[in-house]
Amino acid sequence: MGGSRIVGLLSRGGRSAFCRLPKDIEFGEGIFSLGIGAETVLVNLPRPRWAQALPLAPGIGKNEGTPGGNLQILGRNFLLKESDRSRVAVVLQRGSQRVPVAVREVEPFSLVVSVPPALSEGNWELLVHNGHGGSKGWGRPLAIRVKSPEQWPKQVWNARDFGAKGNNQDDDTAAIERGLEKIAETGGGVLWFPKGTYRVSRSLFLPKRTTLRGELDDQTILQWPMSSPGSSEDYLFAGLTGAGDYAIQNITLRMRNVQWAALCDLSFWSYLKAESPGVISFLPSALQGRVPTYGTAGNIFLTKVSIEYMESAGRPSDPGNPAKDMQWKHGFWGLYDNNSVAYFGILMAGVHNVEISRCRILGRIRIVDGQNVRMEDCESSNPWAHSHWVDIGGENWVVERNVLRAGVLTMRGGWEFPVAHVYAAHNWGQVYDGEREGLALDGIGQPYSRRHPFTAESWVGHAVRCKGTRIYCESNVPCEKWVGMDMQVLHGTGVTQVRKVVSAGQDGVDGLPYVEVDRPWAIGPDGDSLLLVHMLCQDLVWYGNDFSGTSGFAEIWGFAYDCVIARNHIRESQGSWATGGWLIQWLDNELDAARTFQQGVGPQGTDERTAEGNLPFGLLGVVSSDAFWKSAGNPKGADVSRYEVDRFMGGIVRRNRLRGGYEIYFRKGYWVSDPDSALPAVIEDLAIQDNEIEDTAVGIHIKAGVDRVLLEGNRFNRVNVPLIVVDPNALMGPGSARGGGE
Repeated sequence: MGGSRIVGLLSRGGRSAFCRLPKDIEFGEGIFSLGIGAETVLVNLPRPRWAQALPLAPGIGKNEGTPGGNLQILGRNFLLKESDRSRVAVVLQRGSQRVPVAVREVEPFSLVVSVPPALSEGNWELLVHNGHGGSKGWGRPLAIRVKSPEQWPKQVWNARDFGAKGNNQDDDTAAIERGLEKIAETGGGVLWFPKGTYRVSRSLFLPKRTTLRGELDDQTILQWPMSSPGSSEDYLFAGLTGAGDYAIQNITLRMRNVQWAALCDLSFWSYLKAESPGVISFLPSALQGRVPTYGTAGNIFLTKVSIEYMESAGRPSDPGNPAKDMQWKHGFWGLYDNNSVAYFGILMAGVHNVEISRCRILGRIRIVDGQNVRMEDCESSNPWAHSHWVDIGGENWVVERNVLRAGVLTMRGGWEFPVAHVYAAHNWGQVYDGEREGLALDGIGQPYSRRHPFTAESWVGHAVRCKGTRIYCESNVPCEKWVGMDMQVLHGTGVTQVRKVVSAGQDGVDGLPYVEVDRPWAIGPDGDSLLLVHMLCQDLVWYGNDFSGTSGFAEIWGFAYDCVIARNHIRESQGSWATGGWLIQWLDNELDAARTFQQGVGPQGTDERTAEGNLPFGLLGVVSSDAFWKSAGNPKGADVSRYEVDRFMGGIVRRNRLRGGYEIYFRKGYWVSDPDSALPAVIEDLAIQDNEIEDTAVGIHIKAGVDRVLLEGNRFNRVNVPLIVVDPNALMGPGSARGGGE
C-alpha cells in the first residue's frame, strides 16, 4: 500500500461515486486506500463475516470452534487471485498473544483452518490476511469462541441384545423400543444395529443424546411395511420423531405409509402450535407432551443416512380405481397437495446446530428457521413424478457440494423468518420438472418481524437525531422491541447502510427513546434519513454451482442485501434475476441456452410476450416490483409502499458470459411492463462491465425506471441489437449523455 495516485471520477451523486483505477498503477494489484473527500475506504481488504465448526458438534454454535478441530470462515476477499493461495494467512489473537492458524482450504468467500489442539479455551479474535497490504492488510477481526463440545454418553447397546433379529421378516419394533427405553433411562447412548433389515411397524421416538448407528448405511435398514391402507388412520404420523439432541449414522430408513415425514422433529410442531394452538390435537397423544419450546431444539446430526421416503412406490394403478389402490382415495399417491406441510423426508423448525452430511434423501426436505446448519455432500431427489423441494431458511447456513436431482433448493424466509449469512457453493442440480428454481431466495416479499412467534413489529420512519451509535426516535416509537433486529437506511443521508440494534433505552434529558447499534455509521443518518427496522435478508453467497433446467437460478424473489452470485454455470434456464435489493453482484457467471417454457413463470410484460406469458429470452438483471413493498396480509410487516424509495440500488454485473438467448436486462415492473416513458427511478447505481454476450436478439436492455448506469467493456458476438437504452440520460461515463471522464 505504498504510493498514491489521483484518479478522476466518472460520475458522482449524493449516494455513490464511480471511478476507474488506471491499468498502469505503479504499486500493482492488491489492497488500496481510496479517499473521496474526507472519507477513506480500504478496497479489497479481507472481511470475515462469520464462522462455523467443521464438522458441527453438540453445543458448538456459530462463531465457535473446538481445540484441534476445523473451522470454516465465511466472508469476502479472502483470495484476490489464484496465485495468492500460499500467501493467505490467519491468526487468532487475545491481548498480546498471537497464534498462527494453519490454512487448509482457500476460496474467495471461504477459508477452512485448523484450530491448534493446545489452544486455550475462551474468547479470541480471528484475523485474515489475503497476502496484500502488508501490516495494514489484516481485515477487521471476527470474535471467535474456542470451547470443548458437549459430551454425550458413549455406551453402546446392541439392538439384537434386546431381541431384534434384522431378518426382514419378524417385527423388531418392540425390541428397538426396549433399546431406546434403556438409553433414555441411562441419559443417552448408542443403539447399534448390525447389518440386516429391521422391520418396524410403529413410529419411534428418539430420546435425548441418542445415537442410532448402523454397521453400513446400505446394509443396515430400518424398514416400515408397505401395506394397502384402508383409511387415513392407517398411515403412521412419522417414521422417526425426536425433540433435538440425537444423531443417526450409517442407516437406511425406508418407508411409504407415513403421513407427515420420515424424520419429523417435534420442533416443527412447536412452530405450528404457536401459529395455531389447536393444531396440537393432530399429534398422537403420546407425543403431545414432548413438543419443545420453540427455538430450543437442536444438536441434530445425520451422517451417511439414506432416507427412502418412497411415497409412490408399488406401481400405483389408475386413479379411477380407488378400490384397488386406496392411496388414491386418501390422496397419498403422488402427493400433489402443495398447500400441505406434510409428506416430507425431513421436517424441522427453529432448530440449531444441525448437520446433514453424506446423506441420500428421497423425499422433500423442510428446515425452517434453522440456526447454524450444514448440509454437505448429500444427494437429494424425488423420482416419483412430483416436484422435489429442499426448502430451507434461517441464519448461518453452509450448503456445499450437494447433488439435487429433479429438484430445487430454496432458501425460504416466508413472512416470518430471516434468511441471512448463507454460503451455497459447488452444488449440482438438474430440475427439468415444471416451475422450479435452483438455489433461490424465495418468499421474501415484505420487510418483516423477528422470528416466529412474533415478538416485535417491523417499523419504518424517520429518526429525531443521531449521535454516534445512538439513534433517537419519537416518544411513541417502540424502540425497546428492536433489540436483535436490523436498522437499515432506505433513503436519504447514509442510504444502504445497515447496523444491528444491540440495546435500547430512554434519554434522561428529553425522555426520547433510543437504540444503540453495533458499530459506528460511516455516514450518520439524520432527520432526512428514512429508516427501516426489520430482520434483513443479507449476506448470501452463491458460488461455483452448476444448475440446469431451472426456471431461475439464484433468483431473489423479494429483497436482499449484500449478495454475491459468482462463478456459477447455468444451463437451459430463464436466467438469474432479482425483484429488488441492495448491493447485489453477478460476477464471472456462465449462462448457456436460455429456455422459457413454463406458463406464466418469470417476468411478464405486454410488449414482450411468449404464448406462455413469459419474456421471450433469458435474463440476468433486475425486474423490480412495487408489490413486494406491500404488506400482503402480513399484519406485522412494515408498510414501505407509501414512501418514495428505490426498489434496487447498487448492482454490479461484471465478467459474465451469456450465450444462446440471454440478455442483461433491467426494468421497472415484474408482471406488467412499464411503457418506455419517463418514470421515477426505482433501480439506481449499476455497473455493467466486461460481459460477453453471444447469439441473442438484444445484448443489454436498460428500460424505463433505471438511472445511473455505467456501461463499459462489454463485448457482443452475433447479437442483433447490442444495446437498447430507453433513457440515454441514465448512462454515466465517457461518451454518455451525462459526459464525465477520467
